[in-house]
Amino acid sequence: MLAVALVLLPTFSTGAAGSVTRTGGSSSSIGHGDAAESGAGTTGARTGATGVLAVSTPALRTLKVRTFPVPTASSGPAGIAAGPDGALWFAEQRTNKIGRITTKGKFTEYRIPNNAIGTGNSGPTYIVRSGTGVWFLTDLGQSAYRMTPNGKYKLYYRQESYPASNLAPSRSGGVWLMMNLVNDALILLNPNGTVKTYPATDPDILSAIALAPGGAAWYNDEGNSLNSLNAAGQERSYPVSAEPADQISSIAFSRSGTAYYTAFSPGTNLVPSCCGAVGFVTRSGTSHFTQIGVRTNGEGFLPHSLILGPGGNLWFAISSDGALSFNGIARINPSTQKLTVASTGGYVPTAIAFGKDGALWFTDSIHNLIARIPSSELSF
Repeated sequence: MLAVALVLLPTFSTGAAGSVTRTGGSSSSIGHGDAAESGAGTTGARTGATGVLAVSTPALRTLKVRTFPVPTASSGPAGIAAGPDGALWFAEQRTNKIGRITTKGKFTEYRIPNNAIGTGNSGPTYIVRSGTGVWFLTDLGQSAYRMTPNGKYKLYYRQESYPASNLAPSRSGGVWLMMNLVNDALILLNPNGTVKTYPATDPDILSAIALAPGGAAWYNDEGNSLNSLNAAGQERSYPVSAEPADQISSIAFSRSGTAYYTAFSPGTNLVPSCCGAVGFVTRSGTSHFTQIGVRTNGEGFLPHSLILGPGGNLWFAISSDGALSFNGIARINPSTQKLTVASTGGYVPTAIAFGKDGALWFTDSIHNLIARIPSSELSF
């Protein structure tokens, strides 16, 4: 057991008009979420009252993790996704490769072109499954490719002057690209090669993006809102607030369609990142959130890589900054609004995905490995 104090900070909620109201002292809750949407809980949940997302245990279980070192040294494994072939596909940012690992632990690596204009780690970063292949960003966001299960790739987007910062699957089997470094837009790449550009509302420079069950792309903007944009170009904004966690790091949807998000304060070269938060937006437009973590000396849990799991729970990775040195996995039950955290020990989840074997897999860029947590360990 790893004894880590999980400190719950005051809970807030913000209504559709964007006003923020304190709704508790050190309450361990963030709102009713799916329970409220399905009619459970209190009427107050629909207007911004605190619900029951409980985080109550100070003693966190350390999960059993099996590790698989990436064959290429210092590859910088980043994003990871379950492919249509049942294997896990991951981006190797420092070596311009896309990696594949079967659920039995067998690796294959595919080298891809490096056409980046600029400096830094210019290899692939984000990777998602969409349709019958996986799509990824590389060349500092200047290129977007699709790769089939046999390792063949095709370039779908190449713009040196208009790089993308993130991507998400689309209903068409293509991807949405987030454009916020030069022009504020979302680009829809379809597998048949057609491209459509949509104006977007001030996407954040580190914007998260996700596909909603209805087919719209959701992203966060610089004005502390989540925005949905559909293929018809219709956009809707949902004000959120998780101060001081002012950077939304990931977005995912429950089975009922409720939008959940993770956020934290990214910090600076002088100030550690801190103040992790988890929240959701109900379909009526009300936002709820809870800050989680330890704030001693500015440290805190930093939640990211939020995904929907096969059983209907939502899962995300946790890392930390400062002297806290905590790494882990967390689970949200949307029905009960219970949040549970477990430690991954010395392994640092960069991104997470579920395999066809029911296990939770993650990349660890620091230790250059892929890790597997068996399903038997996920009932913590």
